[in-house]
Amino acid sequence: MKRKFEILIICLFFIPILHAQDVIFIKDGSEIKCKVVEIEDVSVKYKKLDQQDGPFRNINKADIFMIIYEDGTREVFAKPGQTEESLTQTTTHTQPASKSDSAILYVYRPGEYRGFALAYDLYVGDQKIGAVRNKSEFTFVFHQEGPVEVWAKTEKKVSIFLDIKFGEKYYIKCGVATGAWVGRPDLILVSSLQGEPEYKRIKGED
Repeated sequence: MKRKFEILIICLFFIPILHAQDVIFIKDGSEIKCKVVEIEDVSVKYKKLDQQDGPFRNINKADIFMIIYEDGTREVFAKPGQTEESLTQTTTHTQPASKSDSAILYVYRPGEYRGFALAYDLYVGDQKIGAVRNKSEFTFVFHQEGPVEVWAKTEKKVSIFLDIKFGEKYYIKCGVATGAWVGRPDLILVSSLQGEPEYKRIKGED
């Protein structure tokens, strides 16, 4: 009986290892939990996590934003020449020189009672772009096209994936959602139709 108990404990100990996984993040914001088998010239070959004995599947590398492997290693599938230095911050009073060579991200957080005292930093990749506080706003200018991860973290990391195109405007509405111990960031990509008037209201232009 004791021997059976020891075997059970060993099996329970190794369950997390058996469920180790890679995660492919798609540019449209979706993700695939899987086991990456091979990275080829134009595609990535993988097996679905719940079909390890099933067929190999392929996804075009052009559709992938990033892969996080089971050991925590990250591989970003960005356009050639894209670097963190190509992302440049601007103040709310500065506009890009030309719409043809930049894109603007508008970040805003309406005034709310829930979580009003909680502030968090917002990042693009590894670069901090601003602090999100109750009833606040700021802008960020991109001078490079391609996929980016916009994220914030308190007890939990929350991400939005954008495929930046020159001349476009992007609006992220921020807030605070309920967490296990503290509030967690709430990031929502909204349309210009919704975001522009809400942003102007926070800024006091409405």
